Amino acid sequence: QRQNGLCSPPARRKMPISSAFPFESKFVDVHGSKMHYVEEGIGEPILFLHGNPTSSYLWRNIIPHAAKVGRAIAVDLIGMGKSDKPDISYSYDDHYGYLVGFIEALQLKKVTLVIHDWGSGLGFRYAHAHEDNVRGIAFMEGLVRTVSFSGSMKLMFGLMRSPLFN
Repeated sequence: QRQNGLCSPPARRKMPISSAFPFESKFVDVHGSKMHYVEEGIGEPILFLHGNPTSSYLWRNIIPHAAKVGRAIAVDLIGMGKSDKPDISYSYDDHYGYLVGFIEALQLKKVTLVIHDWGSGLGFRYAHAHEDNVRGIAFMEGLVRTVSFSGSMKLMFGLMRSPLFN
């Protein structure tokens, strides 16, 4: 449709927000423990990594949308959700090792990572170490390093805000 010479966006069918988790549970063995995941759709993999302490349930209302454009996979990180709770320290390195093992076990190639909170730290590390296997990254509430300005940078930005440059 056209309004004032501009095309309006297509009508979107709204999906209600739901507490239901209508996905078939799947499990894969990683380092001797079962990791739970759900998947919908076909095509390029879109891997959802949740924060701490949540699970794949976090993505229940997003998966149906992503499944329209690819293979949406939401994993329960080790020790969370329906994944096993092995006797490990649950360090960052432990979680990362299980994530790499999960990606390898499912033979995921050219992954788009959708990452949140604790999952963002793991996803960013994976992307850095395996950039040839990552197609893209979408993140929210990510663990990122902040920038601090000191010395000459602080002076430079201060001068840019001064009346001298208006």
